[in-house]
Amino acid sequence: MVSVLMPVFNRERSIGVALESILGQTHQDVEAVVVDDGSTDGTPEVVRRYARKDGRIRLVLHDRNRRTPAALNTAAAEAKGQWITFLDSDDWLFPDSIELRLATARAEGVHVVNSDGLVWHQGAVEPVPWNTTGPVSGRAYSRLLRAPGTTLYFLMSRTALECFGKFDERIVTYQDWDLGIRLAKHFQFRWIDQAMFVWDQRAKDTISSNDLRGARGYEQVFRKHSRAILLRLGPRALARHYHFVSELYTQAGASADARRCKTLGRLICPRPDRAVGRLARMRPSASGRETCEAGFDPDEVRQQESA
Repeated sequence: MVSVLMPVFNRERSIGVALESILGQTHQDVEAVVVDDGSTDGTPEVVRRYARKDGRIRLVLHDRNRRTPAALNTAAAEAKGQWITFLDSDDWLFPDSIELRLATARAEGVHVVNSDGLVWHQGAVEPVPWNTTGPVSGRAYSRLLRAPGTTLYFLMSRTALECFGKFDERIVTYQDWDLGIRLAKHFQFRWIDQAMFVWDQRAKDTISSNDLRGARGYEQVFRKHSRAILLRLGPRALARHYHFVSELYTQAGASADARRCKTLGRLICPRPDRAVGRLARMRPSASGRETCEAGFDPDEVRQQESA
């Protein structure tokens, strides 16, 4: 069995498409564990209607909104499958998505399968390929410490899920990046060079459309893994993250946070690569570690952050 974990909040108009895409899979031994995270619209009743027609859909209710990571933790605790994947309530899977990923995992004896997808931008007439950074495959730990990649909907074994543990409920976005980093530390990935899902960004109220939330989530993830970034990639890589998130804060209109992060980036490494906008396409040096000519005092950085 494959368990599809789906957190949902106020998606009565779109969740039907997501559920239909699960029920329409060519691999039929699936279950959808839907966790309603305190919706105030008719979302729970829509899910109940589907559940009455098909017992593979299960609904779990949160009594209040606890945000996506908490809903995912609830869904993971309820899941019965030997394999786990995810789906947002306004996205959908292609019919052979689970079958192809599961076949790859079995054929190659791996615990985690990653794949390409399509993204449907607001105002666009059709979805377009999402992956612009190359496959996240093989031993991807350094790659994901360096920058987010295409890591939205993994298929993972229960062994991988148990090794990963729980989603970090402090992180507001980029939970998939944190998941990828933590999985890549222990498992190799396999990549399917074919779109397995559609990431629908047309709704204005999607979480990923919130610029400030996106900047905060990005900062939360790389700071959480900052020690590994420093030890494995060097101070320049960490400085690039700070400079990049400074740009994100600037786009969101959070000028104080933008200045704070730019200052920290300069403190860590005064001359990082200026092309922080190309962060996701950067690669490690031949030694696997980036260096910086300037000195770096971790205690000074902590003092700046606390200030």
